[in-house]
Amino acid sequence: MEKGIMVVEKDSLEWNKSLIHFDHSLFITSEWLEALADEFCQPVYFDFVKGSEVVAKIAGLTFTQSFWKGRVLYIYGGLAMVESDNSIYDSCFFVLYKYCEAHGFNRIEIKSLGQPISFPVKNRFFYKTEMLEFITDFPKDESGIRYNRNFKRNLKKSKEHGGRFRVVTEPGLEQELRHLMIHTLSHRVKKNYKDYNPFYLKNLSLESVRRLLANGLGRFYLIEDEQGLQGIQLSLEKDGKAYGLLLGAGPLSYQNGYRQLLDYQIMESLASRRYQYYNMGSVSSGPDGEGLAAYKLSAGASAHVSYGVYTHFMQFPQRLLNPLYGLGYILLNAKWVVAARRLFIWVTMLLFSESVLEYF
Repeated sequence: MEKGIMVVEKDSLEWNKSLIHFDHSLFITSEWLEALADEFCQPVYFDFVKGSEVVAKIAGLTFTQSFWKGRVLYIYGGLAMVESDNSIYDSCFFVLYKYCEAHGFNRIEIKSLGQPISFPVKNRFFYKTEMLEFITDFPKDESGIRYNRNFKRNLKKSKEHGGRFRVVTEPGLEQELRHLMIHTLSHRVKKNYKDYNPFYLKNLSLESVRRLLANGLGRFYLIEDEQGLQGIQLSLEKDGKAYGLLLGAGPLSYQNGYRQLLDYQIMESLASRRYQYYNMGSVSSGPDGEGLAAYKLSAGASAHVSYGVYTHFMQFPQRLLNPLYGLGYILLNAKWVVAARRLFIWVTMLLFSESVLEYF
């Protein structure tokens, strides 16, 4: 672990000046944070300093969750660093914990959205989370993106059905996005996918989407045909990085290959503008994520694992409850508890149902 690193809070203007020199997530930029801030959640910006050198940066939202749960530091993307260094990475998380503990924060939660540099944190104060994202790196030569046969087949179909691509950089289509996202949710639930919140991040809403378009970080990509708008995606784009944040697909999008046309046109547009990569976003674990993962791989993306962290309570008296968190996790995942739970379900079904075999 590196010694001598300090964490210093900065205002957004000063913090932003050097961000371009650090490999960073779009989810720690001031454009993102100010779009999601409100009267209860305010942006906060930190530099990690060793001597006179800034070795890392991070930013997020701070808010009071409740009187009991206290003040929370919530960060969407991880550390921004000049180069990958595991020792500095661990040290920054250690001093961040100590800073937050001294300044009255009761919990820290750090996601890893669009995180370019990521390690599992080796620190007794933090607990690890994992995220699987799918990223297409744009080749620097003329080789182009490698789409698989099925993707190309659907792309050809989309053109036969008259799909047209359009870009919108101004607010005004937020309600259309919401309508198509609800249709996508309904379509997936009917196919036995789990229900989910389409606005899946804290404070993400139609109003924050409007702000992202207004401040230039967000951009709408549309697919239309003779029957109207069939698909819309909100992407975040800055500093050669792009992230597919929200997608809404109409009834003909999957049937006519419009989803493939949308992603194809987005990636061709980004590649022509010399972007480094296009992050197609994460997928959920389990069967619900398998089909989406297969689609993203067909579009030329590669799977990347990134690591987030969270803490239990950091302040007295709530921290007295922390041992119960650990005990609950052990009990819920112990093999004998899992076996006992399955046995209870089996016996209950045997007594009250004739379809016990269908469960297994």
